[in-house]
Amino acid sequence: MTYRAFDESSHSGQPVELLEIQYGQTEAEIVRTTSGDRDVVVGGKTYLAFTTTRDQFDDEVNPDDAKQLSIRVPRDHPFILEFDQREFPTMVAVRIKRCHLNDPDLGTFNIWSGRLVGVSFEAPWMVMGCEKIATALTQTGCRIRYMRQCPHALYMPRCWADKEQFKAVGQVTALSTNKATVTVTLPSTPSVGYYVGGILLFNGLSRFIIEQNGSNLKLSRPLLDLDVGESVTLHPGCDRLAATCKDKFNNLDNYGGFDYIPPKGPFEGTSIV
Repeated sequence: MTYRAFDESSHSGQPVELLEIQYGQTEAEIVRTTSGDRDVVVGGKTYLAFTTTRDQFDDEVNPDDAKQLSIRVPRDHPFILEFDQREFPTMVAVRIKRCHLNDPDLGTFNIWSGRLVGVSFEAPWMVMGCEKIATALTQTGCRIRYMRQCPHALYMPRCWADKEQFKAVGQVTALSTNKATVTVTLPSTPSVGYYVGGILLFNGLSRFIIEQNGSNLKLSRPLLDLDVGESVTLHPGCDRLAATCKDKFNNLDNYGGFDYIPPKGPFEGTSIV
């Protein structure tokens, strides 16, 4: 039987959704789960049963539609456990399929395809923000904005600040229970906010530093393999202001902001022309 034969009747069908998350090229780098109450084997592939919810979506046939789809999974979801342990150098593909458990052939129907753009914690869920796959193939709008603050990504092209020049190596002396806040002893005491927006590196993994209180650093997400006594590398952050670019990084020649934009635009009724 085909998927369509069972999907035409909600009474006779037993629909479940199948979630596939692929973060690499090998079979081991594909996580498969189902919203059903038991594991499902489809095409020789096992989809593990996990409580999963998602936003509703519709197809407006707009390839540039960047509206995010939020998929909520428990903290012990196999992809979330993998997400905590590593970084993904390539795009993470997300596919949602549907099948009926009373279909002898377990025929599937693809209902959504996209890519992962971010993960956040909203107790008790881990929320995966996803966009349609077509948004990765097009680039619309301005590449650089005319704005007061610098639009360049720190240490990246157009910024060109030398990350190695400003790095510092320190030792972890304390960790929070969830390993998202670390205390790092450095050769010199950093100034207030010096590392906010910067990077912490450990064994090839990186985390953004989102808060700093003296030597205590709050990370964007935990580093589960990090322990007291380990060495880490820190790179300072930037608040994208001209004074910071000049005084902290000596990089004013590459500053991309426009500090002297008039506070009022020419179409606000104050033009003298």
